[in-house]
Amino acid sequence: MKTLKINIITALFSMLLSFSSSAQEHVTMSLKNITTTKNTIQYDLYIVNDGQTELKLSACSYGVNFNPLIINNGKLSYTCLKSNKDQSLKGLSTFSLATTQVGEVAQARMTTTPIHYANAIPLARNQPTKIGRFIIANSEEWTSNSNPLFSLQESKILGLTSTVIVAYIDESNELVALTPSLKTVTTLVEKSSILNPSQGNKRIVQSSNDESLMIYPNPAIDELNIDFTTLQRSDIVINIHDMQGRLVKQIHTSVAEGLNHLKIDLSELAKGMYTMKLSDSKELNFTKTFTKQ
Repeated sequence: MKTLKINIITALFSMLLSFSSSAQEHVTMSLKNITTTKNTIQYDLYIVNDGQTELKLSACSYGVNFNPLIINNGKLSYTCLKSNKDQSLKGLSTFSLATTQVGEVAQARMTTTPIHYANAIPLARNQPTKIGRFIIANSEEWTSNSNPLFSLQESKILGLTSTVIVAYIDESNELVALTPSLKTVTTLVEKSSILNPSQGNKRIVQSSNDESLMIYPNPAIDELNIDFTTLQRSDIVINIHDMQGRLVKQIHTSVAEGLNHLKIDLSELAKGMYTMKLSDSKELNFTKTFTKQ
């Protein structure tokens, strides 16, 4: 009996060590240095190995989401300035680039195919590695006074590319995917700039009531992001109802003029579909539907 107890304790300790080890990998994937013209947007994509293990990069994907209302009925192209990526990434496979739209989300997609361990690229700890500088070009001018509301796709949704890296950990030759859903990837996005601003006109053309709102990911797991632009400071109420019309969550908060970003904790909600209404005492009045997984 004593031997059995020791074996059980040893097994549990080994499991804890294994779990701790698997939780030590982490990267931050970011979008920075946004610049714009009347019909182009450029930005840099970065990876930082900020975990506790050595990583060798095999492949990566970035799903850069943006508000499709900026497109102004134009046709988009997506390219990369190859000379502008980190020199250490020469061995990374050729980028596959495309744009798409799923519902209320447009996306610029960037993916690579995995490369073998022998050719994988070491990611120095806590040192940003520049994937490259990317350009979204429009055949028309961007919608005047619009905002891209950039974000990086964090969850798997049919038709959209999620933000993921595939890497070898330490000396292992087994591939591991690091993802936001596993809490091994954090995404960061620089604040988007207003496109083609008109002097004397502060109107942000992104929705029927001169405001803008984007929710993501959708479906959501434990957290829902809300990005929206307001013309003035306001006190808002967010009501979330289930499909039977019952109020299941209510939030009161204040927002500033310009772009606002909120995170809503959904962990206490059951799986299913919900309606979210965001409003204030003035002009804000948004209603969105989302799914909790």
